[in-house]
Amino acid sequence: MKLSIKNVILLVLMLAAAAAAMLMRPTIRTASLHPRVDFEAVIPRQFDDWVELPFASTAVLNPVQTEALARFYSQVVTRTYANRQGYRIMLSLAYGEEQTDSMRVHSPEICYPAQGFTVSKSSEKLIALIDRKIPITQAVATLSNRIEPLTYFISVGDRVIAPNTSRKIAQLTYGFKGQIPDGLLLRVSSIDPETDNAFQIQEDFLLALNRNLDTKRRQAVFGIR
Repeated sequence: MKLSIKNVILLVLMLAAAAAAMLMRPTIRTASLHPRVDFEAVIPRQFDDWVELPFASTAVLNPVQTEALARFYSQVVTRTYANRQGYRIMLSLAYGEEQTDSMRVHSPEICYPAQGFTVSKSSEKLIALIDRKIPITQAVATLSNRIEPLTYFISVGDRVIAPNTSRKIAQLTYGFKGQIPDGLLLRVSSIDPETDNAFQIQEDFLLALNRNLDTKRRQAVFGIR
């Protein structure tokens, strides 16, 4: 079969585009550029008024179905804490070494409905840490009589990002440098029908956690910028 000049040019362009795509594909994982962080060791089991309840972690909902944990995440930490008043906070931290369109941490708005919950009243705000402000998302997950207000944030690479488009922009920014960023989801929640009260206690919990980490551990959990 004889190709026309037009078809030859088209074929050359297609091959060139495929070659360019291969050359531009990120290959360096940012996780390999810094020492490995053991998040199980980084998150303290006691700080300020909060103490871990070691036998209560089964109440914490995993970020995704159990069979998918190994695929999406390198590390998962689940804890339940209680303060002197007996109020309980469930913490879940999920860390993945690659943040791509097919491999990335899942927000609660995705993973909770997959396990039968209804998620509503989602809103975003900034909270002030020691050195800067970060965006957090708050929502309410409901399953039968279980009302679970939750607060979470997501990091891509070395920064906490706002949901939706900011995550994609962060991925592309690293991609232009030939890098595949890592990612982290930290979520705290409590079973509490008084949602405003729950959100305030969850914010206080995050601020206390931030205060009780040294600089390197704080950056590992809450990002650098």
